[in-house]
Amino acid sequence: MRIELEANERGRLWAEDPEAWKRPCTTEACPLCGEDPHPEWVLAETDICKISAWSEAVLPGYACVLSKRDVIEPFELEDHKQASFF
Repeated sequence: MRIELEANERGRLWAEDPEAWKRPCTTEACPLCGEDPHPEWVLAETDICKISAWSEAVLPGYACVLSKRDVIEPFELEDHKQASFF
Protein backbone atom coordinates (compact mmCIF):
# COMPACT_ATOMS: atom_id res chain seq x y z
CA MET A 1 0.00 0.00 0.00
CA ARG A 2 1.35 3.42 -0.90
CA ILE A 3 -0.22 6.73 0.11
CA GLU A 4 0.88 9.83 -1.73
CA LEU A 5 0.10 13.35 -0.59
CA GLU A 6 0.87 16.51 -2.47
CA ALA A 7 1.70 19.72 -0.69
CA ASN A 8 0.05 22.97 -1.78
CA GLU A 9 2.03 26.00 -2.95
CA ARG A 10 2.86 26.88 0.68
CA GLY A 11 4.24 23.41 1.36
CA ARG A 12 1.30 22.37 3.52
CA LEU A 13 -0.62 19.18 3.04
CA TRP A 14 -4.23 19.89 4.01
CA ALA A 15 -4.13 22.91 6.28
CA GLU A 16 -6.10 25.00 3.80
CA ASP A 17 -8.50 22.25 2.71
CA PRO A 18 -10.34 20.80 5.72
CA GLU A 19 -12.54 18.66 3.46
CA ALA A 20 -9.47 16.90 2.06
CA TRP A 21 -8.50 16.01 5.65
CA LYS A 22 -11.99 14.66 6.43
CA ARG A 23 -12.23 12.37 3.37
CA PRO A 24 -9.72 9.74 4.56
CA CYS A 25 -11.66 9.59 7.83
CA THR A 26 -14.54 7.83 6.12
CA THR A 27 -14.61 4.07 5.74
CA GLU A 28 -14.95 4.40 1.96
CA ALA A 29 -11.86 6.60 1.51
CA CYS A 30 -9.69 5.35 4.38
CA PRO A 31 -6.47 3.81 3.02
CA LEU A 32 -6.31 1.49 6.06
CA CYS A 33 -9.88 0.13 6.05
CA GLY A 34 -9.51 -2.01 2.96
CA GLU A 35 -8.23 -5.54 2.85
CA ASP A 36 -5.02 -5.92 4.83
CA PRO A 37 -2.30 -6.70 2.26
CA HIS A 38 -0.05 -8.20 4.96
CA PRO A 39 -2.07 -10.01 7.63
CA GLU A 40 1.15 -11.73 8.71
CA TRP A 41 2.35 -8.39 10.14
CA VAL A 42 -0.51 -8.23 12.67
CA LEU A 43 0.87 -8.87 16.16
CA ALA A 44 -2.36 -8.39 18.11
CA GLU A 45 -5.93 -7.31 17.57
CA THR A 46 -8.76 -6.18 19.85
CA ASP A 47 -12.25 -4.84 19.22
CA ILE A 48 -10.76 -1.32 19.22
CA CYS A 49 -7.39 -1.58 17.50
CA LYS A 50 -4.89 -3.60 15.52
CA ILE A 51 -1.16 -3.67 16.24
CA SER A 52 1.20 -4.37 13.34
CA ALA A 53 4.96 -4.53 12.89
CA TRP A 54 6.97 -4.76 9.69
CA SER A 55 10.12 -6.78 9.23
CA GLU A 56 11.79 -3.67 7.80
CA ALA A 57 10.48 -1.14 10.33
CA VAL A 58 11.60 2.47 10.56
CA LEU A 59 13.21 1.67 13.92
CA PRO A 60 13.94 -1.70 15.54
CA GLY A 61 10.98 -2.72 17.66
CA TYR A 62 8.64 -0.19 16.01
CA ALA A 63 4.97 -1.16 16.01
CA CYS A 64 1.94 0.65 14.65
CA VAL A 65 -1.32 0.80 16.62
CA LEU A 66 -4.31 1.51 14.36
CA SER A 67 -7.80 2.32 15.52
CA LYS A 68 -10.53 0.23 13.91
CA ARG A 69 -12.76 3.31 13.96
CA ASP A 70 -11.98 6.06 11.47
CA VAL A 71 -10.46 8.85 13.56
CA ILE A 72 -7.53 11.16 12.99
CA GLU A 73 -6.22 10.82 16.54
CA PRO A 74 -7.08 8.32 19.31
CA PHE A 75 -8.35 11.12 21.57
CA GLU A 76 -11.33 11.40 19.20
CA LEU A 77 -12.53 7.99 20.41
CA GLU A 78 -15.13 7.76 23.16
CA ASP A 79 -13.59 7.63 26.67
CA HIS A 80 -14.09 3.89 27.15
CA LYS A 81 -12.62 3.17 23.71
CA GLN A 82 -9.63 5.41 24.44
CA ALA A 83 -8.96 3.38 27.57
CA SER A 84 -9.03 0.18 25.51
CA PHE A 85 -6.87 1.71 22.78
CA PHE A 86 -4.09 2.79 25.12
